[in-house]
Amino acid sequence: MSDGSWAAAVCAGQTWPLSRTQRGRLLRDRARGAVPYNIQIEYDVDGRIARSRLWPALADITARHAMLRAHVDEPTERQVINEEIRIPLRIYCGLSEADITELAAGRARTIFDRSTAPLWDCMLLTTAKGRQVIVLTFDHMIMDGYSVRMFMEELAAGPDRSDEMAEDLSYGQFVAREADNYGSCDSPAMSYWREHLRGGAMDRPVLFPFCPQQAMPLSGWINRRRRELGEAVSLGVRASAATLHVTVFLYFLAAVMAGLAALSGERDITVRLPVNGRTDGFERTIGWLANLVQFRLPSAGAGNLEAVVADVRRSWIEQLPHHSVPYDSVRECISPQYHDPASRPAIVTVAANTAPTAIRALGARLIPCVTVPDSGQGDEAGLQITLVTRETSLEIWCRYDPGRYPESAIDQILDSISAVLTS
Repeated sequence: MSDGSWAAAVCAGQTWPLSRTQRGRLLRDRARGAVPYNIQIEYDVDGRIARSRLWPALADITARHAMLRAHVDEPTERQVINEEIRIPLRIYCGLSEADITELAAGRARTIFDRSTAPLWDCMLLTTAKGRQVIVLTFDHMIMDGYSVRMFMEELAAGPDRSDEMAEDLSYGQFVAREADNYGSCDSPAMSYWREHLRGGAMDRPVLFPFCPQQAMPLSGWINRRRRELGEAVSLGVRASAATLHVTVFLYFLAAVMAGLAALSGERDITVRLPVNGRTDGFERTIGWLANLVQFRLPSAGAGNLEAVVADVRRSWIEQLPHHSVPYDSVRECISPQYHDPASRPAIVTVAANTAPTAIRALGARLIPCVTVPDSGQGDEAGLQITLVTRETSLEIWCRYDPGRYPESAIDQILDSISAVLTS
């Protein structure tokens, strides 16, 4: 194994406050104890990548993006941007396939020491037979899925990248804007959500009679289940969405609402949906910027799927213009008792993700591997349902807290959603 070398960086010596989402992460860790909460991606290398090509590319990206050089000072709840860091590239050679699996899984379960930068690392793993795998692991404190895609785009561009890939505005500027816009519960931006969510399902879970464990405290761990929809079903879903003039994700969201309603009898369901907040110059800023918005979808589950789609679409259009208010701001404004992280309501999170495609980088083609880690930080609600879009098929993934949901309950939930999509 060999370690990376030091890399100087620009825009150093700054300290920024934590964003609301980052502060929420610290609060939850203090309440439950620190657990892994990482993003990990793996790529098979089609060709050959040498350290002499990979290290400069990583150093270039690190120099441009301050969050890749950040560590957290927890007592003051601030993040510090380091002038230089050791590029966290580790190279292992002569491995077996089992070694690669074990190293990747072990890194995914690692809790980063947030008092020391960097909060990410890269491993270049080579088997005795010459197979190469790149494994990138990021602490979710500094990175979200949108940022990972930007990271890989810049890695793929290598030395030929254009100036358009430079960081627009800093994460510190994002935090400052967030404080200016949403720093007070009395701000006009809060009024819509205060009225809209009043009397809704804010403070209670979507209850399933077959799952009494929902009342248990969150364990902080996750399991995953996956349900693949065949090519014919996937084509049917895309065609139905087009016929109803909605996106595939909105059609899927309606199916989730119908499926949950069928199992719980609920007709007024509130879900959290991630909405990217990268506007006004922040499009190229690496950091945790995806905003979770709590959407109330009343009447979902009444009538056939076409009626549910109409309900969801109407609610989505009404609420989307107000999506820039951070989720934690809304929670603090409406329910001050939210400061106790353990009391967070079990609201379902619904997300969408496009399966990564192969990219050309550093003289070789990187082919994304499908990985399903079996442990890590659970969603705060304990239940997250995600649509993964592949080139010819769709998959439903479910992240769930095993302390609240047994595997049999998750199968019932996935069965119900799949039945709606295939009917």
